[in-house]
Amino acid sequence: MTYLKFAVFFILAALGLAAGAAKMMQMPQEVAFFAASGLSTAPLVVFGAAQLIGGIFMIFRSYRFWGALILALTFAFSTAMLYRHGTAAMTLVSALSVVVALWAAFVARRK
Repeated sequence: MTYLKFAVFFILAALGLAAGAAKMMQMPQEVAFFAASGLSTAPLVVFGAAQLIGGIFMIFRSYRFWGALILALTFAFSTAMLYRHGTAAMTLVSALSVVVALWAAFVARRK
């Protein structure tokens, strides 16, 4: 179980870092998707910074709970936006990441 927890924490950290970096670098796909939802580039950068912070917090044991919560919130926001645009498969994958991040927060809090 210890290896599974480590793998989940590592994957969540990588997801947070990658997603945050893509938003902060204003990748064309991210900008187009968020622009279709009515968000300009400034909130996109702030959202990306929050995901980066969540990913960084996942690396450190003492901040893992907060990192998982931040990632769960940002993933939930992304899930809502995906649901709004009607991409069912990606919405389910994104919803799964919310559940995994909440599980990680629960596990990190118990220590």
